[in-house]
Amino acid sequence: MSFLHGKPQTRRDFLAASAKGFVSCALAPSLVSVMIRASRCEAADAVAPIPFLVFDLAGGAALPGNFLVGNKGGPKDLLKSYDTLGWNPRASGALDEQFGLPMSAKASKILAGITASASAGARAGLRISSICHFGQDDTSANVLSAVTLVSRANAPGKIIPSATGIEPTPSGGNSGAIQSEGKYNPLTVGALEDLVGALSLTGELNKLTPSTTNVFKRMLSRLSESQLSALGDAPIATAYRATQSEFSSKLGNSEFAKLLDPRKNADIAPIFGLNERTAGNAEMAIRAGIMMNAIQGNTGAGVISLGGYDYHVGNQTEGDTADQRAGVAIGQAIETAFRLKKPLFFQIITDGGISATTGTRNWDADSGIRSMTIMGYFDPSAAPKQHRIQVGNYVDGQGADLTTLVGQDRLKAGYAVFANYLAVSGRLGEFDSLATRGIFSTSELDSVVCYG
Repeated sequence: MSFLHGKPQTRRDFLAASAKGFVSCALAPSLVSVMIRASRCEAADAVAPIPFLVFDLAGGAALPGNFLVGNKGGPKDLLKSYDTLGWNPRASGALDEQFGLPMSAKASKILAGITASASAGARAGLRISSICHFGQDDTSANVLSAVTLVSRANAPGKIIPSATGIEPTPSGGNSGAIQSEGKYNPLTVGALEDLVGALSLTGELNKLTPSTTNVFKRMLSRLSESQLSALGDAPIATAYRATQSEFSSKLGNSEFAKLLDPRKNADIAPIFGLNERTAGNAEMAIRAGIMMNAIQGNTGAGVISLGGYDYHVGNQTEGDTADQRAGVAIGQAIETAFRLKKPLFFQIITDGGISATTGTRNWDADSGIRSMTIMGYFDPSAAPKQHRIQVGNYVDGQGADLTTLVGQDRLKAGYAVFANYLAVSGRLGEFDSLATRGIFSTSELDSVVCYG
């Protein structure tokens, strides 16, 4: 081993020399790549992919009880009755159309949640569209999530390459992911510390035993600033500093860790009611960490999985509570994007649907025919333009028309979301190369695009 400034004399010198040898032989390639990703953050922002979020409502939410569904002419081509969908769109003042797709002004708790958590300025840039389809009840067999398709299509996150999610599944949520591949599975986030841990144990660090990792963490914590400065700009010093950056995330002084932690962001923390004392495993901390980092591009796409949507228990209260919670989460995402001045595309999915006792909003039974998917696109510069606001349709029996392109095929519903994501990204021409070849003909592809 050679030394830049003579042979080591003190215990600290030996530690520094050991660290340099360790870095050069084991860690430099992977850690330098982390440093390179970080150094390119500013340049990457100019061409960054549009952030993507999935809201996965596990259990079969009453989405048509919140968003208007209609016949072949679109959502305002009203069905004969909505008496098992929980509301009457023909009543005076029943529709709220601020997001393009009409919502139930009086009954929709998703709308109430969005309004409560997103400012008027944020809401002005949001437009929503729907996809009407059947959904199998209470199962992950509904292959609806476009998260892995988006991950395949985009460059990795600037700090953590992968998508992130709450559930340890290939989709990061409850419903299945389209074209699921192991390398595109979202990182499971059970606490904000998991984001930091993904940074500090990347690449070759994963090959170390826990005891060896801890030795080098302690070693690096003892190096003086003067010793680090003495290394100059040599390649080994670059790798060494990267090693410190990764290891020191566990020692409390990592700049990357600060970037990943929404509790340390004065603009974002208030949206979620966070402060420095908020536990890293608190629901709002996890949600904020996934949303903020996906929207900033620090990670790939994000998945917010929410439980409690199998609420067919014969009353309205449980459904209202769950729907309000979903609306708040969606509004928080829009407000985050608004404050960060970033666009955002999102997908709302659920496994199945629910019907109500006739003439009430008392949800009383699973009803997969009453399922649907929602797409939302937020643009901080101007309200997005929409070619259409509904793909597929319902029929007078108050269920999805199974004869349409997407009506009975949940996979195609998911691909329709991906097509719309590519459309708002100016990349619709890449659909055939990124999706399953032949999934849509040219005319079929055009028929599912709502934005652009």
